[in-house]
Amino acid sequence: MAKNLKNETELLKEALRIVIDDAVKRGIVEFEPTDPHNLKIEYAYRLLVHDKEIIPLAPAQVTLPNMKHRLAKWVSHKLPAEHPLRFDVSAETSLTGCFTFADSIRACNTSPGFQC
Repeated sequence: MAKNLKNETELLKEALRIVIDDAVKRGIVEFEPTDPHNLKIEYAYRLLVHDKEIIPLAPAQVTLPNMKHRLAKWVSHKLPAEHPLRFDVSAETSLTGCFTFADSIRACNTSPGFQC
């Protein structure tokens, strides 16, 4: 399995919320409060594969931990830039006392003289 993401548990919760809410709005699923959490994870993974939102895992790799990780990675790319789960908070170190990690990325992309 791949390396765990920072905040992977919270990212998984957000991914499930997004996918399940979308599926309910589309009228393709109804979950009961007693449905197992693992069932929701597998459903969300298979729906995203069906919708071609994520690349499917190899058949031998389809395990619950791998599905959780794939969902967390998917949502980490879908969240808006300002979402608190989007960036690793520990990586937001100050470069010159006034820039965060996110500021330095923006500067690299927009300032021609900025050294990355």
